Amino acid sequence: MNTNPRGLDDLFVREPELTGRAEPVLPAHGLGVTPDPAPIPVPPAPPVPDGSMFDVSVIAPKPVLSRTGLFGRRVSPADQREYRINLMKTRWKGPRTVLVMNPKGGSGKTPMSILVGAVLGHHSGQLPVVVDNNPTGNLRHRLEYCPDTGLTLEDMAEAAPGFTDATPAWVINEYLLHQEQGQFLALPSRNKAVITDPDGTQRRSESTITGDQFDAVWRACTRLSGIIVVDMGNNHRDPQSVAAIRRADAVLLPIIWREDHCVGATGLLRDLATMGRPDLAASTIIVESISGKIDVDPEVRRRYGSFMRDRWGLTVCEIPTDPHIARNRDIRYTQLRTATTEAGIVVGAELAARFSERPPRG
Repeated sequence: MNTNPRGLDDLFVREPELTGRAEPVLPAHGLGVTPDPAPIPVPPAPPVPDGSMFDVSVIAPKPVLSRTGLFGRRVSPADQREYRINLMKTRWKGPRTVLVMNPKGGSGKTPMSILVGAVLGHHSGQLPVVVDNNPTGNLRHRLEYCPDTGLTLEDMAEAAPGFTDATPAWVINEYLLHQEQGQFLALPSRNKAVITDPDGTQRRSESTITGDQFDAVWRACTRLSGIIVVDMGNNHRDPQSVAAIRRADAVLLPIIWREDHCVGATGLLRDLATMGRPDLAASTIIVESISGKIDVDPEVRRRYGSFMRDRWGLTVCEIPTDPHIARNRDIRYTQLRTATTEAGIVVGAELAARFSERPPRG
């Protein structure tokens, strides 16, 4: 089992070729041959973040690389894929929660939430629950199935505090929408929720439920699934977001390689550390945006990409541009390009590796 928060690719490292006539031993996972039973050294965990770790000027920019060697042998793409899918099939003791977050709007949080929910739904053997924890309600517009009459996060938040261990599962399931192609359950929020002030003026709500209500919704969802994917809003310090951060086991940070997006991303990592979750900050998975290439600044990618991977040891995954996602309408898993779903498998396996490293935040 991978215990290195740097990512799966760090398993694929070269060791000296075997000498002598000893026959190699096939490891249990079937990825290659093991030349020697001696323990494999594990790189140290990334340090706890502080202000100096966010100074990108102190590092020499390097490209984000990947390795394909394991125990001195070449590993085929098919073997890597099989290994990653097997990771997603792992059964953990207790539920696991992943947050898809970036304080900058338009970074691809909602498409990424749907993609990772679908990938885990297809390969984990479970039905993940994708929760829209964003007061603007973007998730409902990207789901393959979301009737206007369906119940929402706010509806469930009102009822969930009254749920008990005796509450039937079908009662909870009434609030969730099954996505047939994606093979996950969805809990959308109300569209662009507003609140009315005493003087009659309306304004956009920064938080539509309380932290206690989110906890109640989370507990109800974990009765139906062991995987919860939370599509977060742009304010990670509002009550419902703080409650989600307390429950999180992993973070996906979609990013567009532009200066304003990268500044917001590094600020989020710093905030996670100061909010008592340096473990989340140190194991965050950076996901290159699935927006068009016009959004990419090569110089920003070179500086921040090397900072995130080489300076702090974060995993950086790339999701290729997909016209089906770029059309900004409902996302249907079966209409995504193969390259997109294969990249999603890499992200899903990275999440599974992190899920296996720690006990649940129950």
